[in-house]
Amino acid sequence: KQEEMAESQQMLIDNQQGFAINLEKLESNQEKFAADQKMLANKQEEMAESQQMLIDNQQGFAINLEKLESNQEKFAANQKMLADKQGEMAENQQEFAANLQKLESNQEKFLSSLTRLEFRVENEIINKIGALFDAREIQQDINRKIISSLERIEAKVDILQMETVHIRHKNQKSV
Repeated sequence: KQEEMAESQQMLIDNQQGFAINLEKLESNQEKFAADQKMLANKQEEMAESQQMLIDNQQGFAINLEKLESNQEKFAANQKMLADKQGEMAENQQEFAANLQKLESNQEKFLSSLTRLEFRVENEIINKIGALFDAREIQQDINRKIISSLERIEAKVDILQMETVHIRHKNQKSV
């Protein structure tokens, strides 16, 4: 019995030593678990901070999206206004082209009228200049005839003067 008890006691000591080893392992595992739990808590805090940053970024994106949509609306309005102005410019350009066509047509009519007037004035002036030269020739002929007549009259007057002087001279001698 003593042997059995010694064996039991030895078994009990062995079990107690195994239990102590298991207890040490359990304590070591508990420390690891506590460290892992602390690390997990830190990771959870980091995730919460990251989640808050994501929420903040999402709100920022929402604000930027609203601004972008507002700017798109303004851009669309400006684009429509630009299209309207472009339409007005096209209409004005068509009006300008029509006015330019009228101006060219009127200019052609004016040039045609001017050419006819120039031709008429040229013909009239040529006729009048011709008439003036003819009149001048006629006047020169008349002037030559008058000068010739005056020369004959002067000669006759000279003769008559000489005869008068001669007659007076005779009369004075007779008297």
